[in-house]
Amino acid sequence: MESKVGEHFGRALVQIRNNLGISQYRLAKLSGISEGYLNKLENGKREPRAEMIIRLGRALGIAPGDLINETDRLMREGSSSST
Repeated sequence: MESKVGEHFGRALVQIRNNLGISQYRLAKLSGISEGYLNKLENGKREPRAEMIIRLGRALGIAPGDLINETDRLMREGSSSST
């Protein structure tokens, strides 16, 4: 079974970032990562390491666990709609 964690994490990250009114460029600068890498995370082409989740959470001004919880919610939503 293919993992969709990266895809759901990316969707969660975009939703939270947009809700906070932060551009992708600004989040990249605040978290100290390249805009290209952030784009890959947001598009589900990369799965984040724990360190990256912490850095992104801090840059967004939220608990890193909020990113994980939103990812989990989106995964559950996706699995319940496919059954």
